[in-house]
Amino acid sequence: MNKGLILSILFVVGISPVFGQRRSTAASQEESNSNSKTVTISAPSSSTRTSNRKGYRAPKTSYWAIGASASTNSSPIGGISIKNTFGKNPLKLNLISVDFVNINDYRQFKSPYSFNGTNYIEGKINYLYVLRPSYGKEFAFLQAADDTSPSLKGFISTGPSIGFESPYYVQISQNFSGRSTLIQVPYSDIFANIYPNPAIVGSGGWFKGLSQSSVQPGWHAKGGINLDYRNFKGNYFGIEIGASIDYFANEIVQLYNVKGRNLYSGAYICMYFGKSHR
Repeated sequence: MNKGLILSILFVVGISPVFGQRRSTAASQEESNSNSKTVTISAPSSSTRTSNRKGYRAPKTSYWAIGASASTNSSPIGGISIKNTFGKNPLKLNLISVDFVNINDYRQFKSPYSFNGTNYIEGKINYLYVLRPSYGKEFAFLQAADDTSPSLKGFISTGPSIGFESPYYVQISQNFSGRSTLIQVPYSDIFANIYPNPAIVGSGGWFKGLSQSSVQPGWHAKGGINLDYRNFKGNYFGIEIGASIDYFANEIVQLYNVKGRNLYSGAYICMYFGKSHR
């Protein structure tokens, strides 16, 4: 009986270290497995990038446009303008424009005498039409976020002024063989007493004397701001507000018995319509 008890004690003592070793080994394996877990970070796929960019439309930076202008030294519709911008930097574009405008002398006024409801300018003997090709820069103050947003830009440009000093025509009533006839003549001929007792009825056509113009060379500069809007179809609409100055080599006489001027300046507003492009 003592032998069986001794053998049982020895068996228990012998297998205890084996169970303990097995438990420690299993625990260490579980710990190593938990430590070996890693977090996988995957980059967004190209399909996700494409889907995020579908709603964004990069704005068209360049454009061409044609517009009509009114200025402080011309009639309500004082000229037409064509311009084009180009360049790779949307914040600073090159600008090419051509203006054809009518410039008046600030001292002129409509005659208080009129017949048949028509008017003419008292003492005006010459028109001044100016062709202005120019080159400059356009700077973005507030750039459009996309093709549906407006932008605010400033610009400055300069170039030659090609002036056309054109005779101003008036309509007069003349009696020929007892019949009254309306004819158009240069207003300067009235002051030269070429037509006896003329009755001025009204002004002649704007471009009546353009073929008789004398060319006056000069130079100009202008600057201002643009508020433009472009839609997703590429249509362009803009409003330009600015100021211009023209200097001519010779004095240009527009009014009878009034000293001519070399320098003409004024403010203007122009509405443009056109197309945007990259």
